[in-house]
Amino acid sequence: MSIFELFNISKSIEIIDGNVYLMKYPVSIMSPNMFSDIQLRLIQEIGIEEASKKLYSTAKNGFYKFMNESAIKRKFENEIDVINFTNKVLTLTGWGKFSAEQDSFKKKIIVKVENSFMAREYGDSTYPCDFMLAGFLAGGLSGALKSNFDGTETKCMACKNSHCEIEIIKTS
Repeated sequence: MSIFELFNISKSIEIIDGNVYLMKYPVSIMSPNMFSDIQLRLIQEIGIEEASKKLYSTAKNGFYKFMNESAIKRKFENEIDVINFTNKVLTLTGWGKFSAEQDSFKKKIIVKVENSFMAREYGDSTYPCDFMLAGFLAGGLSGALKSNFDGTETKCMACKNSHCEIEIIKTS
């Protein structure tokens, strides 16, 4: 992300009565280890399958609303435009460094995430741990383009990969 892009997005951050807003949408700033600890505790209490579903769907629904409202102000032309905007927002809010490409058959979008704070805080894992990031990306596309998209993390730094990768596919 260029300094100009970062400056333009950062102009849309407001602090009003102790609340932080990004593009008029309320956000919260939390330390990465708190997110990681919450996720690990949830997995311990209800199991990986149920916890991953809850974290993914909550993130997807929340970011759907944000991107649905953002799409009214911006005219996204395609999936890559939405992913690029989503990546800027997620980078600005500290989730990692993102890049995206569409496969040659246009059946999926592959989002590369470098320096995912969740994977970094998680440490070594036997499973990919960026459930919320996958939900944010799928929800962002779904909200902006009025279709349903789903995301699955296929590579994860916590699983000893050099970076994380999330595949996004259109499901309807």
